[in-house]
Amino acid sequence: YLVNELFQSENPDVVIHAIENCNQKDLWEMYEDVSDELWRNRDVALAWLKKGGDWLGEDFDDDFQDDEALLLTVAKENWSEFENASARLRSNKEFMLKAIGADARVISDVEDELRHDYDL
Repeated sequence: YLVNELFQSENPDVVIHAIENCNQKDLWEMYEDVSDELWRNRDVALAWLKKGGDWLGEDFDDDFQDDEALLLTVAKENWSEFENASARLRSNKEFMLKAIGADARVISDVEDELRHDYDL
């Protein structure tokens, strides 16, 4: 770690700032420098996803799959990871309209009950 885990846990804003300011090509090196505990912090996860980082299913809190703001960020920044959205979100017409507005390719992950909805 660039800074120890205790410092990171007490100062998640420093970790968020580091993620926001790292080069895209260095994102996975940044991943290695963030303590495991911090990946369960919603704001750290949001910074990572806004940077175009992959969905970290093993590291992220399970509740993140049902977080509209996080998944809309995924739709916008890394649509291929949208499959990690909860079934509840992928079957929510209003949410899916927003997600499709961010990147139409997420339509491939819509739940079956909405698959033939012409509004989408």
